[in-house]
Amino acid sequence: MTTLPSAVAADLAAPGVLEDGVVTAFERDGFARLSGVVDAATVAAFAPIVADVAAESAQTKIPPQQRSVYQRAFVQEVNLWQRIAVMRPLVFSTKLAQLAAAAHEDLRVAADD
Repeated sequence: MTTLPSAVAADLAAPGVLEDGVVTAFERDGFARLSGVVDAATVAAFAPIVADVAAESAQTKIPPQQRSVYQRAFVQEVNLWQRIAVMRPLVFSTKLAQLAAAAHEDLRVAADD
């Protein structure tokens, strides 16, 4: 996929609204689980891209017994938006930025260049 369907782009640009209690849960637990933030079509558009990146990751070539607990639990790839143009709208989503900013007043966004 080289471009996003218009419905997916619209979903990512839509206003982000936190459900009641999310900020309190975040402050109490240090994390919050958000359901329904993006439409199923948005998840479906990005899922195969992320799956392909994970499958091709050099991290998956290391035998599981040689990985740390963290490495067995997660495949971490950074800056996908720089390598895969179609990921940029997700990473720079207005909706996701609004939700993150609403969740914590001291939020800082950093970029590794």
